Amino acid sequence: MLEPENFETAVKHKVWVQAMEEEIKMIEKNNTWELADRPKDKEVIGVKWIYKTKLNADGSNTKHKARLVAKGYSQLPGIDYTETFAPVARLDTIRALIAIAANKKWKIYQMDVKSAFLNGYIDEEIYVEQPQGFIAKGSEENVLRLKKALYGLKQAPRAWYSRIDKYFMDRGFWRSLSEPTLYIKSQGNDTLIVSLYVDDLIYTGNNEKMIQDFKEDMGEKQEEPTTIYCDNKSAIAITKNPVQHSRTKHIDIKYHSLREATTRGEIELKYCSTEEQLADIFTKALPRNKFEELRMKIGVCHKHIKGSIRRLMCLLQINILDIF
Repeated sequence: MLEPENFETAVKHKVWVQAMEEEIKMIEKNNTWELADRPKDKEVIGVKWIYKTKLNADGSNTKHKARLVAKGYSQLPGIDYTETFAPVARLDTIRALIAIAANKKWKIYQMDVKSAFLNGYIDEEIYVEQPQGFIAKGSEENVLRLKKALYGLKQAPRAWYSRIDKYFMDRGFWRSLSEPTLYIKSQGNDTLIVSLYVDDLIYTGNNEKMIQDFKEDMGEKQEEPTTIYCDNKSAIAITKNPVQHSRTKHIDIKYHSLREATTRGEIELKYCSTEEQLADIFTKALPRNKFEELRMKIGVCHKHIKGSIRRLMCLLQINILDIF
């Protein structure tokens, strides 16, 4: 399905209507705005729906995302906004974090903050129009006064960074003097390192309890089990069978945690046939057709974007000498 260019086209399709409803629910749940009278001495900023089709994590199906954005280009400096700068992590910082984790054999985690820009507080008095399709009945002439930032506002990135920076500082992290998006928390011999890139976090550490507490504090709740694909049917059968027998007694006890995690609903193992094994692109020589198929599924290259592979290689290139 093609991405709609305007609301009139999107409203004709159920999937896009549902996507817009989900976006409005998220905004309202976040207490981003409140209904207000139209001001006489302030400009009201327009809003627009943006529609994007995204690949799912497995690279197969698609999901539809509707984003409500403010027409920030109409904002006036000094009136509607002042500071707009928000730092982002440098590539060298991310490389250094990965190098440290690799050298110390720490696990690396990644987290995406959903609707991050909606969490930033704003100091300015800003009004926006009600979005198409969601105009309050009986209040058609009213507008929305923003309590928090909205995507598209000039100060939205700055507001989000200020909010997340305060969060880290209030919880005992210290910010790097040379890299304002790098945060470190130390408790005795235990360390947690977090690098922030807009609304994406990459973090590592040597204490699982500290990492788990950080996840929970950030609101990362596991509502559904994490799917792990496995090409060994016997291994899957063992995780589902709680009975110990002669074939399992020689398995190191630490690996039984997989069975416990399955029982708790934290993970689920699904069988992945050899033909569907995405990792083959990294480990085997493949025919061209199979290579291109797997390449598309892992999102390395899009047929409409030239040079994607080259750019990705530059981003992911890590000097082995730096790690060891």
